Amino acid sequence: MKEGAFAFLDCLGFKGIWNRGIAPEQILEFLKAAQAYSQQSPTSAAVQFLAGSVEQSVVFISDTIAISTRYKVIPKMAGVARGYLLLITIHLTIELCRRFATAPAPLMFRGSITYGPHIAEDRFLLGPAVDDAAAMAQTTQGAFIWLDPKAAKLFRDYVEYDQTLGAEALRELSPADAVSKLDAIINLNKRFQSQTVLPNDVEKNRIWWDKLTIAQKQHIAAEILSELARNRRGDQVVKGYAMDMKAGGQLRADVVNPLLVIHPDQHSAWIERVLSGFSDSPIEVLMKKQNTARFLAAASDAARAALSRGIELQDILRSKYAQRTGVPF
Repeated sequence: MKEGAFAFLDCLGFKGIWNRGIAPEQILEFLKAAQAYSQQSPTSAAVQFLAGSVEQSVVFISDTIAISTRYKVIPKMAGVARGYLLLITIHLTIELCRRFATAPAPLMFRGSITYGPHIAEDRFLLGPAVDDAAAMAQTTQGAFIWLDPKAAKLFRDYVEYDQTLGAEALRELSPADAVSKLDAIINLNKRFQSQTVLPNDVEKNRIWWDKLTIAQKQHIAAEILSELARNRRGDQVVKGYAMDMKAGGQLRADVVNPLLVIHPDQHSAWIERVLSGFSDSPIEVLMKKQNTARFLAAASDAARAALSRGIELQDILRSKYAQRTGVPF
């Protein structure tokens, strides 16, 4: 077995979906398209393009999706490496949340993310991480995808490292390596520009970068990479959210934020659409709907605040680098 991040996602409201006027053939075509998307998503491209040592597999089994993200060979900085695998897994989960909201009948996931040894070959999934995720996935009373305590700590440690020691390490890259790395990021963003929250800003930054001379790029690339890491958005999860549990009571956990890749102007419409996938009866379903609505309101607030801070910082950095290079944005 190899250790890695593992996500187990279960579609709420999938059973009997054809009773809502949706033909089974329609659902099958959607699932096939979603599976194809999972292999060509921004996260999958990042795995292939930026981290060749990572392997990721996605298995669709009826209304369940399993995601496994592993290293072919564990890097030297194992602790940081584990957090990076969780980051990739979380992002693909978020992308699939957005995709399944567009299903013929909108669907949301309930599930869990773990970290540990497991096997993921074809449709064969087994190991401690799989057992833990399967046991946790359906314990909540709402559309929550939550990280178990070990995974949550690994991910928080990774984010903290990225924003401190990782940012300092990037500043020490050679000019050529820094330019190459930043070029790769910009090209990847260009490829998936239409799927970003602020596509016009992505285009504006790329155009500015392409105007620079090689010497200008080499002079500032490492610093820009360091700033990107130091100010990375931290709202991939809603930290310490009080989830409603099937057994009663609440459990505080880090819960995946499905609104990360949705523009704030579209939050209300997106939330209204996904909640329409829940009926108001029986009472258990109504409870899941209300609990999910409360969570999505908190997730929206977190995403809005993080994006606002990001835009403010971007304006500051644009002014700084335009002055440094003499090239306006």
